Amino acid sequence: MATWFRRSTATNDDFIFHIGPGDGFAGDGDELDLDLVPGGQLQLRHYNTGNVQDASLASGVIPTGGWHHAAVVFDRTNSNAGVLKLFLDGAQVGASTPVNWSLDQSAELVFGGVKKGNELRWLNGNLDDVALYGALLSPAEIASLAAGRTVAQLGALSASNTVSFTVQPSNQPPVSTTRNSMQRPKTFSTSGIRSFVP
Repeated sequence: MATWFRRSTATNDDFIFHIGPGDGFAGDGDELDLDLVPGGQLQLRHYNTGNVQDASLASGVIPTGGWHHAAVVFDRTNSNAGVLKLFLDGAQVGASTPVNWSLDQSAELVFGGVKKGNELRWLNGNLDDVALYGALLSPAEIASLAAGRTVAQLGALSASNTVSFTVQPSNQPPVSTTRNSMQRPKTFSTSGIRSFVP
């Protein structure tokens, strides 16, 4: 996974992505999340099925207002285990010890928030050029993305599109959506917003 992000304030935990049944802080089984903590660091955390945090990687303090590139790599060592690596602006900032992976592969992957409740954890900022990869990116490929190379230049599919929405209190539909130049519809599903095709 790779994305550009810009954080507006550093008041709350701002989630870039979350997968798992809970709210990003354990208690609900296997969870993986990438968020910006109030202290200003980018943090990658994994909680195992016993709700124990078995990976916690963090960057240095990132000032608000500027664009930064983040990438997360899962380097598989066997069918359900591997090493998580966190990259910020093209440089690796940490690697975990091997973690056991039991994430529900059919679960929603939420960008900019968490699956269950807690609107205080929605990203107060922007994401751009979010990409998921089916293969392990090398450190050189991640550095090239952070230097401005596009997802399409790495052989991934690309579409020119603009999607925007306003997050309302839980269980409210989006206030506005816009779309242009999309070659095919994309479905978004996020906590507090019903699935929709822009």
